[in-house]
Amino acid sequence: MNFAAATAVRKNGEDYESEIVDGWDIGGNANGGYLMALAARAMAEASRPHPVAVNAHFLSPGRPGPVRINPVIAKEGKRFSTVRASLTAGDRTLVELLGSFSEPGKVEGATRVDAEPPELPPPDECIRAEPNAGAPSLMERFDLRIHPEDA
Repeated sequence: MNFAAATAVRKNGEDYESEIVDGWDIGGNANGGYLMALAARAMAEASRPHPVAVNAHFLSPGRPGPVRINPVIAKEGKRFSTVRASLTAGDRTLVELLGSFSEPGKVEGATRVDAEPPELPPPDECIRAEPNAGAPSLMERFDLRIHPEDA
C-alpha cells in the first residue's frame, strides 16, 4: 500500500477516521512521521490544504488499527489557519498536534530560494541498499540508493 493510501482519512461527523496500517512501524510501533501525516491530512481537510508547520507531542505508541482525529480550528486568518488535533485509538491519546496550514498560491510576498540540490548520479548508477535481516519493517517501504563514492 502506498503512502497516500496508508494515510487516507474519512470524515465522520466533526471528526475524521483512519487506520494505522501495518508495515509503517519500527519495532511494532507506528513511525512518528507516519502518525503526524495521518493527523495532518485531517487537519488540512478541516482547514486549508497545505501544512506549513506542524508540531507534535507523542503520548502513546500507535499500533495497527482504527484511529480518530478531531481537528479544531483555533484561528482562521487571511493567509493561514491554526489547527490543533488529537489522534486517538480507543480511549488512548497517541498524539497531540498544533499546525499552521495555508494555500501557497494565495500567499503574497517575496520567495527566496538560495540553495541548489547537490549533483547526483542517476539512481541506476547508485548502489541499492537492501534492508538487513531484523531491520524495521518500515525500511521495506523505501528504495534507498547510496552514492557510489559513499557506498
